[in-house]
Amino acid sequence: MQVQKIQNNYYNQNFRGFHADRNALKELNCRTGDILRNRSIKECADKYEVLLKRKKINIAKPYDKFITGVLASVSGIIGGGIGLISIMGAGSEASFLPVLAGLTIPPALYLLGTYLYHSKPSYQYSIQAGKKINTNACGKKELGGTLSREFIVADNLDIRNIHSLGEDIEKNDYDKFLDVLDNYDSDDVISILKDKKIKEEFKDGEHFNFSVDADDNTLLTKFFDIIPTKENQKDYNNILDSMKDMKKINFNQKDSFGISVLEKILNAENRKALNLVRDFEFEYSPELDSAYENISDENFKLSVKDLKIKFSHAIDAVRIDSAKALKIAIKEFDSPLCDKNKEVKNLLDFYHSNTRHYGASAGVMQVMEVFENERL
Repeated sequence: MQVQKIQNNYYNQNFRGFHADRNALKELNCRTGDILRNRSIKECADKYEVLLKRKKINIAKPYDKFITGVLASVSGIIGGGIGLISIMGAGSEASFLPVLAGLTIPPALYLLGTYLYHSKPSYQYSIQAGKKINTNACGKKELGGTLSREFIVADNLDIRNIHSLGEDIEKNDYDKFLDVLDNYDSDDVISILKDKKIKEEFKDGEHFNFSVDADDNTLLTKFFDIIPTKENQKDYNNILDSMKDMKKINFNQKDSFGISVLEKILNAENRKALNLVRDFEFEYSPELDSAYENISDENFKLSVKDLKIKFSHAIDAVRIDSAKALKIAIKEFDSPLCDKNKEVKNLLDFYHSNTRHYGASAGVMQVMEVFENERL
C-alpha cells in the first residue's frame, strides 16, 4: 500500500497532518481538498495525524451464485456442442481429440474465468486519527498512540459525515490519564508526573491541561503551587526541563481561586519557570500588575518585561467599534507590563491594513485619535 503525505498538485493541497493512500483517493474519486473540507478532519489534522487507509478484504460478491451458474451453463453448452458436432460430422471415424477438446476446454475456461472473477481483490476504506504516525517494516503508514474511532468510508457522503476525531483522541487521552490518577493522591503532583505511563503517553504535555480535582484545578496549576525543597528540587527541575519540549501545554490557565500560572511564577520569582515560558503569549490581566510590582529581584523584574503579554482590548475597540473596549484598553495601557509605543504601533498597523473593512465611523475615528495621542 502506497501511503504518503500529499504534496503534489493532483491531490490539491499540502497539509502536514493528513496522510492518504494514493489508490484510495483514486478509487474513492476524491482529492485531499475534498476530505479537508470536513472541519473535524481538518482541525484534527492540524493537531494530530489523520490517515485515509485502504485495506484488502474478503467479501462475498453480490452476484457470485448467478455468475457462477451462468458460466457453468455456458461452458456445458459449448462443451456439449463441440462434442456433438465432432461426432456427427465425423461419424464412426470421429477422432477422439475433438471430443476430448469439447469436454475439457470449456470447463477449463469456466474455471479460469471463475478464478479471475473471484480473485479480483475488494478493498475497504477508512479514516482514523491518532497522536503518532509511523512507517512499518512493509513501508505502510500506521497510526500510534491514542486513537480516534475508525470511520468506514465508501464515498464523499461518508467522508462528510465524519465527526469528533480530535474530541475522540482527547477523551481517550483523559480516560488514560484518569486511570493513572487513580493510583495517586491528586496533590502528589511530582509522583504523577514521574509515572512511567504518563511519560510514555503524554510527551507533548497534554496532561498538564487536565483537571485533577473537583475544583477543576489542573496538573499545571497544581505543579506551580509546589514549593521546591531539598527533597524535591531535583525532580522539580527535571520536570521543568522536560516541559521545554512539550508543545501542547496551555500556560494561560487559572486555578480555582482565579490565580493564573504566570502570577504564580512571578510571585515565586521562579527564574527557571520564567525562562520556560518566555516565548509563550499570555493574556493580560490586572492581577499581573500587582504581582509584578511585588517582585523584589530587579533583574527578575527586567526579565518579566520581556515576556509576550497580549493586550487585546485596543484592537477590539477598533474591530467591534466598542466604547467599553476603548475604556478598558486605555486602562491596560497604564500597566507597567505594557510597552505603550509597541501596542499603539500594532494598533495603527492593524487599522491601516484593514481600513476598507472597518471604515471610518465616528466611533472608530475616536478610538484612533485617542491611541495616536497615547504615543510617547
